[in-house]
Parts: sequence; structure tokens; C-alpha cells
Amino acid sequence: MEQNDVTLAAIRKGKNTMETAFLRAILENDGVVPEGYSVQGLTPELLELLGSTDMGRRETSLDVLSGWIYRGPGVYYSADEMRSIGQQMAHNLTIGIGEHETDSVFRRAFSALILGEIISADNRQAFLDEAQVHTWLEQGMVYMRSEQDRRGWVAGKGWAHGIAHASDLLSVLSRSRYAGEAELEGILETIRAKVSEPADQAYLYEEDDRLVSAVMSVLLRDVLDSDFLTTWLDRLAQPPGQVPWNKVLGLTETNEALVFARFNMVTFLRSLYFQLLLGNNPHPSFATRTPAVRDALLPAILAALRVMDRWAYAR
Repeated sequence: MEQNDVTLAAIRKGKNTMETAFLRAILENDGVVPEGYSVQGLTPELLELLGSTDMGRRETSLDVLSGWIYRGPGVYYSADEMRSIGQQMAHNLTIGIGEHETDSVFRRAFSALILGEIISADNRQAFLDEAQVHTWLEQGMVYMRSEQDRRGWVAGKGWAHGIAHASDLLSVLSRSRYAGEAELEGILETIRAKVSEPADQAYLYEEDDRLVSAVMSVLLRDVLDSDFLTTWLDRLAQPPGQVPWNKVLGLTETNEALVFARFNMVTFLRSLYFQLLLGNNPHPSFATRTPAVRDALLPAILAALRVMDRWAYAR
């Protein structure tokens, strides 16, 4: 502890408050801020840094805020303060939405993670009401549907991961006590529509696994019946009104956006199959177990992949 105190004193002397080293020292000091500072005083700048193009400051700000929020209301933040932060993060999901390969993606993507931390805190210790969670759930689904910046890693700026972080947010929302059958169906439909849509690039940075992790969180609730899930898989294998996946590569004029979408769909279904088969590495607060629909879904996923296949699988 003495070493950390010396480090904090040295860091803050004559330096910008939000240097990465200053933030890391707070993390190493178990979230305790140095003398002369307060959580409430530092929070506005930390929230602003979620949109920074400096990876170190952005991600360390995320870690500090996440650590404070994780303790739940009454420790670093009051319940009202946590609700207020959540409202700001939900608004941030709309800033620059629809833009393609601009820096606005960092604010949206990292705000999604902080909003997820607040909902996760409520999942452990209730302080949010149903209307608030439903509002944030709708905003989270709109964000997933509307995010057009599919970059994972951005050279010189680090992780953007808008799609992955939107998936993480939906995963946490699916665990809420306020997420019933209609809400869980909405989450799966949102993910289906996102994976199915024509894309400007393939998902290369484990977005498929993060999307499927959100699906697994829904399935582990054991709320949705096999009829809905079978229909959902059928719509994944052949999106209504779209060129069949097994015809996409044979188009006279190759449609690159559909080629990317087909790739994203294949990797998504394969990830879904293997997470169901081998198990999912869930959030620590969610017990490791098998969805009740597992045995029915595994052959249905194989059937969906066969529908999409052009020639590779034996008949």
C-alpha cells in the first residue's frame, strides 16, 4: 500500500489528472482515488475518455469506471448516480450512429460496455425499475441494428468492436429479471437481422463468438420454446426476401456485401453449434449449465448449415 501511495503522489505531481499511469495506479490501489481527488470529481472526465482515440486512456478509463460500478450502489456511486450514468451511456449509443469508419465508434462501443456494467450491477443487487431496463433494452437493440462501423481493431487506435460490445450489452440485458419471453425473442431477432444484413467487411475479430455468447445467455434462460427457435434458425439459413446463401457466390455479378454477409452467417452458425456442443464461458455471475433446448438445436443448426452449403458437405 505504501508503494502505491508513493506512486500516486509521484504521478499526480505536475501531470495531467487523466494520464494512463494515473488511472492504472487507481486500479492497482483497488479503485481507491488519491488524496485530493474524488470519484465524483473524476467521473465526468473518465466518461468523456470513453470516446478517446488513445487506446490506453480509453481502455483504462473503462476499467476504472467498471471497477467502481461493479461494487454496486452505495459504495462508489449512489443508485441515482448509477442511473444517471446509464442514461448518459444510452444517449451515447446514438452519437454518430450510421457513420462508417469514423472515430465516433469508440464512444458508442465503450458506452455500451459501461451501460452493460450498470445493468449487470442491477442483476446482482436490484436498484433499477422495469420501465428503465425495458427502455435500455430497446435502445440496445436499436444500437445493434443501427451500428454500421464493423471494424474490430483500428490501427493506431486499438479496439473499436462496436458489434462485439453491442453483443455484450444484449447478453447482460438478457439476464435481467425484467427480460421475459417477448424481450428475449426481440434480442434473438435483433441478432438474426444483424448477422443476415449485407456487410462491408467480414467479422474477423471474434464477433461471431461474442454474438453467440449473447444468444447463449438468452438460451440459458430456458424461456423460449423450440418452435420459435426452429423458425429463428430457418430465417438465419434463408433470410426472407434475400438471395439464398448457397447462390450468393454464383451470382453473375458478385455482390461483395452479400459475400461478406454469407461468411458472417456461416461463422456465426458454426460458433453457435460449438458453444452449444462444448459449452459457453459465461459471465461469472451466470451459472455454467446447458440450455434445455440444446439437444434439439444441435441437429437444427447442422440442417441450417446444409441449406447454406454449395458443395462441401457430403449428402
